[in-house]
Amino acid sequence: MEFCSQSRALETGLNGKAYQWQVHTGNKWLDVAHDDIIEAQYSLPGAAGINLHTAEHGSIYLDFDEMEIVGSSFKLQRLTSPQSQRMEHYSWYFLGDHSWREYGSQDTGNKSASIKSSDIECQFQVAPQVSFQFQVGRSHYAIDFRAMIQTNVQTGKKRKVRRRSQFTSASQNVNSVPDAMGQMTITAPLASCTWQFKGDDDRWLDYRRQDELGTICSVSSQDIEQSYQQNPRGSQQFTAGLFTYTLDFSAMTQKNLLIGTQRAVRRLVNPSLSGASGAQDAMGQMTITAPLASCTWQFKGDDDRWLDYRRQDELGTICSVSSQDIEQSYQQNPRGSQQFTAGLFTYTLDFSAMTQKNLLIGTQRAVRRLVNPSLSGASGTTGNQTSWQFMDDDGLWKEYSQAGVRKSVSSQDIERTYQLCPWGTMQLTTGLFQYRLDFSAMTQTNLSSWKVRQIRRL
Repeated sequence: MEFCSQSRALETGLNGKAYQWQVHTGNKWLDVAHDDIIEAQYSLPGAAGINLHTAEHGSIYLDFDEMEIVGSSFKLQRLTSPQSQRMEHYSWYFLGDHSWREYGSQDTGNKSASIKSSDIECQFQVAPQVSFQFQVGRSHYAIDFRAMIQTNVQTGKKRKVRRRSQFTSASQNVNSVPDAMGQMTITAPLASCTWQFKGDDDRWLDYRRQDELGTICSVSSQDIEQSYQQNPRGSQQFTAGLFTYTLDFSAMTQKNLLIGTQRAVRRLVNPSLSGASGAQDAMGQMTITAPLASCTWQFKGDDDRWLDYRRQDELGTICSVSSQDIEQSYQQNPRGSQQFTAGLFTYTLDFSAMTQKNLLIGTQRAVRRLVNPSLSGASGTTGNQTSWQFMDDDGLWKEYSQAGVRKSVSSQDIERTYQLCPWGTMQLTTGLFQYRLDFSAMTQTNLSSWKVRQIRRL
């Protein structure tokens, strides 16, 4: 990894961009070229950071909450100009019981906060060093902007808060081309993807310039992928036959603008490009690698057993989706949802809340996503050989898979997540409580009491 001798962002006013990501190496702030990859990850409220692979430093993890590169003295910052700050859109989120939720959105009890993201942002712009108070129903809350913590004034319960910008791609900001002075550069390998829509017979059909019936379409899968790469949260308009359509990348839907019908859309990453991790070119550029995971999706049954999603279960009930179908939808939009049928009922899977809801009778079930152990990594350590433990109140180490303890994960589940991201975090439940495991700090935090325990990997 190489750096410019000084920051061009400070010289040129961000080169016409709305933002500039920078790294401080101990002496000065240096620009990151092609930083729209970092920006795209940063715009997701659930993203605590991003894993990168660099020629000089190997694998590194950028922590968005602490704004640092974990395991080094390097600091991280997102630079914005005064003009872009006035024009840029920010959203505010709090960590709910299962996921990050935007202020102003309805909760599961159909209660809406008395404020929206825009209200909090206005207050933050005026006085970023103070606390901001608001009310939801009969409860009063205070947001500490410096600590990024929300506190229930009556109960004292605390929740994490995040402020994230709306994604703006490099293609929407000119002058983001790297020069010969050797900026720290991040390159995203172009994925070969196939875009499909769901036809009348529930078959997935590729977007093509001309289909099997001779209908002419103004876009192909490659054209759609180019637009998606520029702005994964945007949209694209196209024509097919006599009709005009809009593709919404956020909702993953296609809408006929004349008659209003909507169809589901999906994006499939071709597996031939899934194994290029760790490759750099002669320029020593940083390359982001994202291994495709093989996952199993499960729901909690009436007897508290976790059951796989299958096309047909052991009782003969027919389901319209399998684990693989759900995983494909999840990869397209981890914050979205999916509707399916099983037997006589229709359900909605909410990926943010990790719940399944029966749309007829309203019952909800917990859902979980397990990474299959065959992808546990090349380190030679598999989930079956590794034990994860936490320190109890007596100072004794206890294993997560200890019999008799109600939990959502075992040592093997933790190990699989760790192998995918050794610097990341994961959430689990034990009895009535939810916890967050921090693999960097090797700690377990109770998300209700905020009590922290040490953990270890044997």
